Amino acid sequence: MRRLPIRPFVFLAIGLGVWALSAYLYMNARQLIAHGEHARGTVTGFRRSRSSYYYPVVAFTTAEGSQIEFVENSGSSSPAFVKGQQVEVIYVPENPNSAKINTFFDLWALPLFLAIFGTIFSLVGFAVFVPWKDEGYGSRPASSRHNGVG
Repeated sequence: MRRLPIRPFVFLAIGLGVWALSAYLYMNARQLIAHGEHARGTVTGFRRSRSSYYYPVVAFTTAEGSQIEFVENSGSSSPAFVKGQQVEVIYVPENPNSAKINTFFDLWALPLFLAIFGTIFSLVGFAVFVPWKDEGYGSRPASSRHNGVG
C-alpha cells in the first residue's frame, strides 16, 4: 500500500481552517448588517502603519448620544477617503467601538479573500486523493485488455 506524503494533509488542513475563518467573518458581517445600527460618521484623520498603509479614523454619535471614534480595520496604500468626508457607519449597540464603515470592501473583502485562499489550498490538498489515470480517461491497464486471442 502506497503511503501518502504529509504535505497534502497540511494543505487540506490550512485550506479548511482558512475557510472556517472566512465563514466566521462572513457570519459576523451578516449579523452586523442584520442587527446593527446605522449612523453618519466623519473621517477625522488617518493612522499610518509602518508598512505605509492608511487606516481611516472615523467619529460618530450613537443613537444613545455617545461620541465614538474608531480606526477602521482595513487600510490601503493611498487613503480611500478624505479628511472630513461623511461615511455611513454600522455598529452593534452593545459594542459601538467595533463599528465599521458600511462599504462592500470594509465588510466583505477579508471574508472573500480568505474564502478564495482557503478554496485554493483545499483543492490542492484534495487533488492528491483523486485517482488520476496516466493513460487517459476511461482506459484500462494493459493486463486487462483483450488481445483478440481466445
